[in-house]
Amino acid sequence: MIAITLISLLLSSLSLRARAEDHQILVGGAIAIFEPNNVTVVEGDTVTFTFINGTHSVLQSNFVFPCEFINEAEPASNGFNSGARPANNGTSVTNLTVQITGKMGWANTTTWFYDGADKSCGWDDTAAGGFNLREDSNETLAGYLRNAARLFGQEAEDQTRTTSQTRTARPSTTFSPDSGALGLITSEFSFPIALVVTAILVTFV
Repeated sequence: MIAITLISLLLSSLSLRARAEDHQILVGGAIAIFEPNNVTVVEGDTVTFTFINGTHSVLQSNFVFPCEFINEAEPASNGFNSGARPANNGTSVTNLTVQITGKMGWANTTTWFYDGADKSCGWDDTAAGGFNLREDSNETLAGYLRNAARLFGQEAEDQTRTTSQTRTARPSTTFSPDSGALGLITSEFSFPIALVVTAILVTFV
């Protein structure tokens, strides 16, 4: 019985290897950062990212936290991360091969990836993609790109700039010498505060 089980496992393993396919994705192409940005994989397959131009990287993420390395939100996930790969206009081409295992090979599960270069993910719609993208789910590529733009793109940068400007703004104050002590006018005072200041000044007159 044990011998039969071992033989069955061996045959299953050999069958899986026979069906395994390597999927090629170019990074830094003339048309898009990832070409293509979607591949359909099964367990046992591999995906090879080939860095052909510019300085880019490929990192695994999830849908909820786009443009962030998955290990930050899920430390036990052991996601793939190429690090920065300078291709030097095609003279230093390198590869990153990702082995498809476990849930990565499930047809109903998308494995997300993005380019970690500065102002790439969230700014360029071709800077993200996935294995086994599903347009019939709630987690689509369009949704991922919207989240990325909102959290890390121009919209996020504009919001940060607006918040910074608001924090550094200061009340403007003018003083009229002809009006004596009551000539102190602060445009930022609300009505109740102005009454308190007036009352204090009257007390000391």
